[in-house]
Amino acid sequence: MSAAWAVIVLTTMDGGAARAVDVLARADQQVSLHVAVREEGAGRCVLYTDAPKVRSGCVVRGWPKGWSATWYKVESAEAAYDNLAGGRFAFAPIRWARSRWRDAVSVEADVTPILRQGLPEAWKAGTMRYQVAVSGPGGGVVWSPGLEEAAPGGPKRRNDIRKVTLRWADTYLGYMAELAGLPYVFGSAAQGREPHQAERRVGVDCADLMVYGLRRMGHDVAYRSSRTLSPVSRAVVPRITARKGGVYLFEGAPITVGPDGVQPGDWLVFEGHVGAFVADRGQLGVLDEQDLLMHIAWRELAVEPLLRSGYGAAPFEIRRANALALESAN
Repeated sequence: MSAAWAVIVLTTMDGGAARAVDVLARADQQVSLHVAVREEGAGRCVLYTDAPKVRSGCVVRGWPKGWSATWYKVESAEAAYDNLAGGRFAFAPIRWARSRWRDAVSVEADVTPILRQGLPEAWKAGTMRYQVAVSGPGGGVVWSPGLEEAAPGGPKRRNDIRKVTLRWADTYLGYMAELAGLPYVFGSAAQGREPHQAERRVGVDCADLMVYGLRRMGHDVAYRSSRTLSPVSRAVVPRITARKGGVYLFEGAPITVGPDGVQPGDWLVFEGHVGAFVADRGQLGVLDEQDLLMHIAWRELAVEPLLRSGYGAAPFEIRRANALALESAN
């Protein structure tokens, strides 16, 4: 295969047309990846692929016999990065690593990490980048674009590679789950004219994860730290410092979970950290250390019991985003 060949990753969703675009979808939608090889020369281009309904300015032909394709998942090489290392802000270089995944021409998209920690299987949510290598019968391998360079702040949009982002549901928690599998980035931020690292799906810190979910729902909320969430939220339960038998107490009484108490999406705000309440577990109807928290802290996004979160014994308050409180009232 000569230098006139280029390998492209096409995507389809729910049987639609194949295009060279990233995908944002729900976990219950069918997203597929298709390899295409573009040949250019003599004033025309030919696209070889088995993808359906291809949208391209090239002449489209079927996948040639004797050609093979190997897919790779591309993930962060590290679980966490620090934009404030050394006490001053500077975008940390994000390093990437690829892992061999499947040998096929077309595959169903799968965002389950190989190197990093993902969400429980039932969620089927997160973000994954892909690279593919094509081998021809005459020898030689041609690759689709990759992320070999450890760019500060992660790849800019024009330099990024094909990625698929799946949300668990069209809900606040569902949108936050889109960032599963990505690294924790302390002090995540926008980068010049580039969008915020969360919205480029490079990485995120705890408070920006909470804001990302609101923004994906269409709410105009600025990114902020865990210590500056009060202006965009209201108190549900003030500072909680007591537990008894694993149950959290306020003024000596258990804290209710349900329509008149703590609800999914409410923020548990600790000193220097924040997560979102997901579901009632353990002793039903009250907040206890078996209840599930969605958060990210020096490793990938997790949904886990408060007891295992590293914050189960720390004082916290419960707050509700103003945007979610308004939606609930309506």
